[in-house]
Amino acid sequence: MKKLAVFLLTGLTCASMLFGCGSKNDTVETVPVAEVQESTAAPAETESETETATVEEDVPPEEGMVKSDLTGEWISGDLADQRPIAVMIPDENAALPHYGLSNADILYECSVEGNMTRLMAVFKDWKNIERIGNIRSCRDYYVYWAKEWDAIYCHIGGPFYILNAINDPTTNNITGAVLASDPSQKKGLYDAAFYRTSDRKAPHNAYTSGDRIDKAAQALGYSETYTENYQSDHFKFASTNNPNTLEQYGSSAIPATKIDLAGAYPITKTYFEYNEEDGLYYRFQGMQKGDQKHMDGANNKQLSFKNVLVQFAYYETRDAKGYLSFQCHDDTKDGYYFTNGKGIHVTWKKTSDFAPTKFYDDNGNLCGFDVSMAKIVANSLFGDPEKVKFVEQSSDERVPNLVNGNVDICFQFMTISAERAQQIEFTIPYYTEGCEALLHTNSKYKTGEQLLAAMDSGTKVTVAILQNSFAEDIVADVFAGHDNYTVDQYEDQALLYQALASGRCDVAVCDMSNAKYQASLDSNYIATGIAGRPQNYGAGVQKGDQVWLNYVNTVLQDAMSGATYQSYIDAFEQWFGVKLDPPKTGKPAMYC
Repeated sequence: MKKLAVFLLTGLTCASMLFGCGSKNDTVETVPVAEVQESTAAPAETESETETATVEEDVPPEEGMVKSDLTGEWISGDLADQRPIAVMIPDENAALPHYGLSNADILYECSVEGNMTRLMAVFKDWKNIERIGNIRSCRDYYVYWAKEWDAIYCHIGGPFYILNAINDPTTNNITGAVLASDPSQKKGLYDAAFYRTSDRKAPHNAYTSGDRIDKAAQALGYSETYTENYQSDHFKFASTNNPNTLEQYGSSAIPATKIDLAGAYPITKTYFEYNEEDGLYYRFQGMQKGDQKHMDGANNKQLSFKNVLVQFAYYETRDAKGYLSFQCHDDTKDGYYFTNGKGIHVTWKKTSDFAPTKFYDDNGNLCGFDVSMAKIVANSLFGDPEKVKFVEQSSDERVPNLVNGNVDICFQFMTISAERAQQIEFTIPYYTEGCEALLHTNSKYKTGEQLLAAMDSGTKVTVAILQNSFAEDIVADVFAGHDNYTVDQYEDQALLYQALASGRCDVAVCDMSNAKYQASLDSNYIATGIAGRPQNYGAGVQKGDQVWLNYVNTVLQDAMSGATYQSYIDAFEQWFGVKLDPPKTGKPAMYC
């Protein structure tokens, strides 16, 4: 029978969008929030954005630096595309002190057999770390957490339960142990990837280094840059220059100066204490030796965290030895998010091996221009903008869900087209989109003028765009009169941004709204204003529902050029950074 357990995610250092991990081996009644002590003293993809206070523009401290996709902190542009490594670390007295963990970007902690916990440290900048460890065996549920970061997974063996996960062709693992009777499954030797010291007894004396992992990965033929599986849209509760302080949740945010996980981890007795001076949570362990600061033996620094995420997950006990199985892929399970001495209840979901674990507040925290438009309709219909149920769907589900009556209306940046109009009804346009050229501070060209001048001078530039049967036509329309380019197509928006940030392309072409939004989130991205391919966006309703269509059209028209215009103007400014003029009186609506 499945039980509900908890694992913890903690974000190391001062990262503004990072979380790490730990676990609990008990039922919901032992939720650590019950142990939170009072002190005196997170947008997401367009699905989970929250309004935050505006601070001064965030600029790179040095030219060429980019934001880490793990932490949101500035890192060298050379690291933009580098895959992280994920290293298994035992957590018991005999294994202390650990080495190198203060260099990790994310730390996972989760229960294993015997009420013990095991850590998994995820490192983005790992090649120059001299000592990491000590290192122990794998558990299969950690593999799935490592995959969400497209990390090279480093461990020393494990029980036979790991074989399916480890032998999957998409798992790039380095181990110092034979995983079965077949020696070919040995993915690294002690003298290649790992080494043992004489300062303590086995099995707590195995270590590695960035250099050793680098050589082992190359010997095994593993890519050290992100693979095509990587999905980078993890933590988007806020932009780095607009961090999520939880202030917007008011009294619903729980005061949290101590996060006590002893109920979840009865042996390690992990807990975190908040330091108001630097805004970080410091990690402690209360094992057999009593309360201990969790120190990095390499530099004698206590591990500290900006953000802590606690996830509840179902688990099963596999056998008499107590080996566990955690349900890593799930939907709408809950947990808690802590930062700045406060906490809120959240839900989470993970839909596939490489899919990121996504977190939502209790309202689902669905935001974006389309969400704002839906709330305008709800407010007109019910007098309450929150009286709307949102259904998450992929782009190819929009029309079928309307046709089948699964949704009443679809606001999802849907281009009005004659082909779609054969199956559904479209409202009047509420936004005219286009495709815009987007640059990066790492690009050869810093302005749109420089880019066009280079093309006109005979320099061939590389243009990145999302995969599309009309990709070539779109690029030609955006750069009309400037045709000296080649086109590279990418599967998703994250890969497109990565290609631009890493310099694999000179310029990207994406939806104008995406270009402006990305530039507003990260000052390294530059919306050039070079645009083309206009397309009208409208909401969709079921075909034949003329009364409903007429009503929505009336609401939209009034919002854009009538008495309720302020709601539309506010939404437009929030999501596009443009303050529209109010409608003009005494003029036709088209001139408003």
